[in-house]
Amino acid sequence: MLKTASQLDLCLRALVQCRILQRCIQKKRSPSGCNYLPGQLHTCSNRFLHSWERDQCKQLQPQEWDEPFELPEAKLNWDFLLDKKNRDVIAENISFRKGVGDIDNVLALKHDLEREKDAEKKAAIKENLVLEALDIPNISHPNSDSCGFKTSSDRSQVYCLHPKCFQDVCLSGTAEMALAGYFMNDVIPYEELPKRVMAVSRCYRAEAAEKAIERGLYRVHHFTKVEMFGVTASETGEESDKLLQDILSIETELFEDLGLHFRVLEMPTQELGAPAHRKYDIEAWMHGKNIWGEISSCSNCTDFQSRRLNINYTGPSGETKYAHTVNGTGCAVPRMIIAILEQYQQQGRKLALPEILWPYMDGETHLSGEGKTKSWYTYIKTLRKV
Repeated sequence: MLKTASQLDLCLRALVQCRILQRCIQKKRSPSGCNYLPGQLHTCSNRFLHSWERDQCKQLQPQEWDEPFELPEAKLNWDFLLDKKNRDVIAENISFRKGVGDIDNVLALKHDLEREKDAEKKAAIKENLVLEALDIPNISHPNSDSCGFKTSSDRSQVYCLHPKCFQDVCLSGTAEMALAGYFMNDVIPYEELPKRVMAVSRCYRAEAAEKAIERGLYRVHHFTKVEMFGVTASETGEESDKLLQDILSIETELFEDLGLHFRVLEMPTQELGAPAHRKYDIEAWMHGKNIWGEISSCSNCTDFQSRRLNINYTGPSGETKYAHTVNGTGCAVPRMIIAILEQYQQQGRKLALPEILWPYMDGETHLSGEGKTKSWYTYIKTLRKV
């Protein structure tokens, strides 16, 4: 089965690349086929959009939000803000964040506070100082490092190389970082937008299965993934959302052609990562685990990444503006293999291949496990015991 599994891996990647190239490079368009349902609150916290083939999900009745809404108090790093040595760094960050905040005014109020002797005036200055400091944007989002993929925490998702050999170097967890970095410090002419690129890469993630049901092929430490990435203008704010819908239609078209039973979810705000403004998850029904398993996703990051990577474009009037970025997973191969194996298995240890994969499988329409009682791994392990 090792040979056939490897062959299935290769043909899946080839199929996805062909379809994405047809849609992105040749700029072909086709209807998404998604029938969007009106937004409503579900107990599962996800907005259920559409399901293909038999529907395993029961529609839940809308419910009232019963949790109190509370805003946490802002935490200010006074030592950093009031240090004159950091003035230029903070001012540069303000210019990247739409010019909100005035660090010079903060430092001036601090100077006035130190010199003022009257208690009432001192209290008034202190109040104004806090209000001015609250306008200063964070150097980075408090829940993210750089462009959102956390490389250091109590439980890191990445493999870091030994610091004695390579300082601050990690194995790539997704091709999205490389594709975004490709446009770093670029100023793209308005006429060339949107830009669409794709990549096939090996991904390394130090993810640990939190539940027993996620173990095995579902959550692995290295896998092959096809990634789509796009850069759009930000004139109306609708350009990036349109590209997001285009990427979503590419993904749904791929899984429809494979004949998979899947559903599309629009994720609620509490499920979004720091970079994402809007995100869709696509889940396939995995009968063996009795769960919906995520097989793909796509996100609109607006200007979160472009501000950090300095990705700009020249507007129609000649001014320079920050672009918007959009990304999506074309295919995460291991989970696709799970979905195909479980939805196409037949009696007699046979697997019917989706018709669209036949040209990539040397004309084979089925895979069979008949006559194979032991894997090579088991056989070698037995020999070692002798």
